[in-house]
Amino acid sequence: MTLNNAMYAGPEGQPLDISGAFPAPESVQVSGDFTGGISVVETGPNRLTLALPQVDRPLNAGLTLSFRFADDTAEVEISVVVQNASAVDLETTVQNTLDQKEELLSLTQDAVLYKFFLQMGYLSGDLTNSQLRARLAEFQPDQGPWAFDVGFALENLQQNEWRYRQGEISEAVLQRELDYAQSMIVNHGAYGREQLSKIRNFITAVLPDGLAGGQLVYVDEAAIYSRFLGSSGFVDATGQGLELSPAYRSIASLVQVRKNQTICCEVMQ
Repeated sequence: MTLNNAMYAGPEGQPLDISGAFPAPESVQVSGDFTGGISVVETGPNRLTLALPQVDRPLNAGLTLSFRFADDTAEVEISVVVQNASAVDLETTVQNTLDQKEELLSLTQDAVLYKFFLQMGYLSGDLTNSQLRARLAEFQPDQGPWAFDVGFALENLQQNEWRYRQGEISEAVLQRELDYAQSMIVNHGAYGREQLSKIRNFITAVLPDGLAGGQLVYVDEAAIYSRFLGSSGFVDATGQGLELSPAYRSIASLVQVRKNQTICCEVMQ
């Protein structure tokens, strides 16, 4: 007898169908070092159905299926992954957070705006070249008061995401680690706001006051962290998603509104 695959995966609490080439068995027993409550609920010619348990973390089970036929027996080893369906949103947010780790540490969004408005100040004659270079050098988020804490929190989240995938910790623990990381991201984001506040005179020459407002939070609709998309003062909801409000659309190319978007700040070489 043979099965069509050696590895299977399915969501918690749902049946998992397995097919192959074998006659209808009289019985099938499930065994393994850790079955996690996986059991056989139905068998027939060339097929059997496993019941997958409810889980609070991904379950990776190595199983031995022991078949008994009318005149023979057989054993087949398979791997089954029980997906933690209730934690899909949590898993997505954690992954998106880790994907944006470097941008969060370097506060890329605020760095782009900071550089742009200083360059505008230089081009308008309000800054000399040496003053421009000096002011640009002042934006150092890795020296901010929360830089170490946010770095530690993101590293810890990355390690615990791996442990969760291995089934070592529950979704509740992963959620707690994400909550902590997000609180540190908010704190770290204040550094960018403070730096933008220091060049307020260059910003308000182009835009309404308030560009340094808002907190650096995760925005589900865009799958990114943003001070802008998370604040009704900067965006409007449209049929196509979130869009910068009219007062800020002149800097649309400088504001990230979706994942994997490249934003540009160069107004001078």
